[in-house]
Formats: sequence, C-alpha cells, structure tokens
Amino acid sequence: MLSCTVRIDCNVAKRLMHDKGICGQLHGYRISVEATVTANKKAGDKVIDFYELKEKLQAWCDQNWEHNVILNKADTLGRAISKITGQKIFYTKGEPTAEALALYLKDVVVPSFLPKGAVCQSVRVYDTATSWVTAQ
Repeated sequence: MLSCTVRIDCNVAKRLMHDKGICGQLHGYRISVEATVTANKKAGDKVIDFYELKEKLQAWCDQNWEHNVILNKADTLGRAISKITGQKIFYTKGEPTAEALALYLKDVVVPSFLPKGAVCQSVRVYDTATSWVTAQ
C-alpha cells in the first residue's frame, strides 16, 4: 500500500453558533488542509498525480470556502450576510467545527475526484499552525 499527501491553504470565516466562547463569534482565519490518498500500488506506480490531487482539492476549496462564510445550516446569520453582501454561504449539517470540515472533506469531497482504486485515507484540517484535527 502506498500513499501520497498534498497540502493546501484556504481563508475562511465561520462561527459556532452554540459555542459560548470566542468561536461563537464570526471570525476569519487561514486554515490548511492535508489530504492523504492510498492505493494498492507497486513501486514505480502512481497512487495519484500530486499536481492533479492538489489542483482539484484547491479548486474545490476556492469555489466553496475561500473568502467565504461557513455556518451551521440552522444559523440565521447566513441569511443576513447573503442579503446584505450577496455572498454565498457554505452551510454544514451541524456546527462547522474543524472536525466536521475534516470529515466532510474525507467522506464527500476528496473521494469525488479520485481515480479507481484510490481511497482517501485521511484529511487533516489545521485550525491553527499548531492545532489540527485528523479524520481517518
């Protein structure tokens, strides 16, 4: 089994509507995402082209998250932001925690552009440079 990992960066804004601390306030920051893909390959065979994986993951993040607001679908703040700014909001089923974002990327996004035989082994979302979540 071989694996390859790519890393991208994305600027987002979000809030956790049920959080009583600072994450309960709308805030923006830069996240990093690492995706690891595995496949049963022999030495010399590619799991996936690094450039292709990175390009597709970055394109998805640019289209859906980059300079965008990520909110719980129950958060009414999204309607107000869209009404005032015309901005599209990315909604999650629950709170948009780093855990939820990592699981969504691992289970939904990355598998959508993998070649046959490749599997998304894990996705790591860095909430800060020194704190991250890994979905496996």
